[in-house]
Amino acid sequence: MRGHIRRRKRKLDEEATEYERRYKRSSAFDSDPPSLKVRPLLPIKSKSGVLIQQFREEDVATDEEKDIEDEEPVKSTSENADVPIPMNIQQIKSEIAKICSNVVNDPQNHVKELKKLLAMLWETKPYRTCLIIRKLAMASLTCVFIDIIPGYRIRQLTEEERSVKLSKEVKSLVEFEERLLKHYQNFLSSLEKVVTNDYTKKSKLSKQEQKEMTVLGVKSLCELYEKTTHFNFHQNIAVVLLPIANSNNKVISEMCCTAIRNLFRSDKNGLTSLSTVKVLAKLVREGCASKKGVRPSIVETFLSLHINHVDFESMSKDSKRMTAKEKKKAAEEKKKLSRAQKKYLKRKEQLQSELKETEAIESRETKVKYHTETIQQVFLVYFRILKHKKGQVLHKRLLNTVLQGLSQFAHLINIDFFSDLVLVLQKLVTSGDLNFKQNLYCIFTTFKVLSGQGEALNIDPSEFYKYLYATLTDVVYISVGPLNSRKKDGVVKSNELELVMECLNIMLDKRRKQVTLNRLQAFVKRICAVSMNVHPGSTANSMLTIAAKLLQSNSKTSGLFDPESQVKGIYLPELEDPEHSGSTSTCLWELHALRRHFCPDVQNQSLRILKDSSSL
Repeated sequence: MRGHIRRRKRKLDEEATEYERRYKRSSAFDSDPPSLKVRPLLPIKSKSGVLIQQFREEDVATDEEKDIEDEEPVKSTSENADVPIPMNIQQIKSEIAKICSNVVNDPQNHVKELKKLLAMLWETKPYRTCLIIRKLAMASLTCVFIDIIPGYRIRQLTEEERSVKLSKEVKSLVEFEERLLKHYQNFLSSLEKVVTNDYTKKSKLSKQEQKEMTVLGVKSLCELYEKTTHFNFHQNIAVVLLPIANSNNKVISEMCCTAIRNLFRSDKNGLTSLSTVKVLAKLVREGCASKKGVRPSIVETFLSLHINHVDFESMSKDSKRMTAKEKKKAAEEKKKLSRAQKKYLKRKEQLQSELKETEAIESRETKVKYHTETIQQVFLVYFRILKHKKGQVLHKRLLNTVLQGLSQFAHLINIDFFSDLVLVLQKLVTSGDLNFKQNLYCIFTTFKVLSGQGEALNIDPSEFYKYLYATLTDVVYISVGPLNSRKKDGVVKSNELELVMECLNIMLDKRRKQVTLNRLQAFVKRICAVSMNVHPGSTANSMLTIAAKLLQSNSKTSGLFDPESQVKGIYLPELEDPEHSGSTSTCLWELHALRRHFCPDVQNQSLRILKDSSSL
């Protein structure tokens, strides 16, 4: 039995001898070369059940060899010199992505990591990648803040509230809100420095790189301005961003104006639009006083406002005087009340305010109030530009936009300003300083004002009828070539045809009771004559459609189809006054010529008018 144990032990010793020697040789590091490193591996079990340890020898570079390897890229050619840079950028990208994912997934516990991204905004080393690092950090911070910002406005705690003991959950939430607000404020201040180029002294960027950073900073501010209207510092963003819209850089200006338009379209309450319009009104006022002026795109942003209802009583002067008297009377009556009555009224007001808050819906009165103040600011800007001196360049640049805005919001203008506004527009039309499109906007705005509340006013718009009748032949040049010497802007654009159609509709069809027969027949005759000379068939068809509508509006126009019923006289088409052109002494022979027009739609429309004339 003892011999069997000795033989088995000797056999195991022989099997393990080779591995023990290898282990001893590896442990004796004095005899091994310095470039070899022994790495232990997982043991294996032999057939006899013995665990045998394994090792692997690896080459390890010395410190001198590492230094040589680090210096090799620097000594390499120019083609290989940029090889380490993408690796560094990838590391930075992965680090930024890790921080952003941590903050977005768990903002309350990882909001501290935003400090690292804020530090990257002013990174200066390495020089060749600092611009990319700044851009990545700025874009990432913008997206992160938009994602983690809560849907409410954070209120700073008072000293009394800080002294109160809070639970762990509430305390952690308060700390998170304070840190978030602090980091967000630091980020906005950094964006302001980037946009206003306050960092140029400390920065090592070139002018082109600074421009790229400025564009990205403006883009970040625009994103925050659109999507954080409910959060803190939104008014501060507006104060910084809106003046940049008047920049000479078209890209930056267009970005800011687009952000303003999107905010006007998405604003449901009206308070944000009101604050924005106030800042823009101040910007226009300062621009009118300076030589720099204002870009038309800034004034065009008002066209994106969705305002349909306003309080005309609060806009009128008489109502303001009455409310002032009522306030004095109410104050006097309030003094006569007893203490119990005063407490009752105060408690009643508090309950009403609490009920409005529990409804979680903005009352219609508040919305109308904001819209009323907003439209007052818009009209203040428009009237200031209209009163500007005609000889200056600012008046000509902004007048087209102002007239377009007045035509869009004409139904919201207070009746107290109707007479003055019509006189101003009439002077602009008769002065001859405006182009064809601007005159059309003046005409359309005037008749839109007179078609609503202005119907009660005694205003004679005959000058506008004369101008449109005299210039109606200019429609021929919409697609043929330049306008005549009366116009200064060259070619008429396609949207001017739509303006002409709208003016004819609102002047002759909607005001058919105020239009005389001579004026109506003169316009119908002129429209048919223009239809013969316009080149596109669609334009001629649209003109004939309006003529057919006007003929159906008054049965007395049948004299244009019956030569025997015509009044004796001579038709004078060259006169600019439709009342004295002798339109009752002519007939619509143009319709018979249009029956052979090259466009089938025009042929059918002219035949339809001739058939319908028998029923007049």
